[in-house]
Amino acid sequence: MIRVALAMVIGGGVLAFLGWQEWSLASGTEAEPRQISCEELGGQGPGDNPHVEMGDFVFCDYYVSEGTNDSDIDRVWVAAVPFGGDYHVRLMEASDEEGNIVGNVPPPTDVRVIVKSSKVSSEYELVALGDQETIKGMVVNEISSLKKDEKDLLRQGYPSIDFDKVQILEHARKPAGFGKVFAMLGGGLALVLVGGVVGFGSLGQE
Repeated sequence: MIRVALAMVIGGGVLAFLGWQEWSLASGTEAEPRQISCEELGGQGPGDNPHVEMGDFVFCDYYVSEGTNDSDIDRVWVAAVPFGGDYHVRLMEASDEEGNIVGNVPPPTDVRVIVKSSKVSSEYELVALGDQETIKGMVVNEISSLKKDEKDLLRQGYPSIDFDKVQILEHARKPAGFGKVFAMLGGGLALVLVGGVVGFGSLGQE
């Protein structure tokens, strides 16, 4: 019984923490995303509204993904740079008449936006996402950061990247409604309380 109680306390604590994160991110966020360019987002951040619709961007060739095998993608991180910027110009100069890249193009030296997505399941879908005019999502720097292994893998493609200056845009994420937030917080705290009562009751019976 002690193990069940402990699992309830831990699970409730995690749920409450996730609810608090959602509340922190959604607090003050507007339902309508702010229209912003990749250059503005990378240079100034999202401002008071982390719910954004980013335009004028180009995906870089190198990306990091997680999945069950080489072809299936569960989660992906890819750098986005300004349309018309230095890297984009070099891509255009290295392209043939059919748009294929000829030769090697050095990676961008000043990556400021990383797009994170769990909504694409293949490289084809990632390319399709990069071909869109805009990407909607939430800038999640306030509650989430890249893990060490993710940084190490991204640094292989972008050696000069400064992660302290990178904005993380989670594709297709929307502000959580307060009903969802309170359900997570209330449910988490309830699990902790019940787990605590069960645990103390079990100890008293021993």
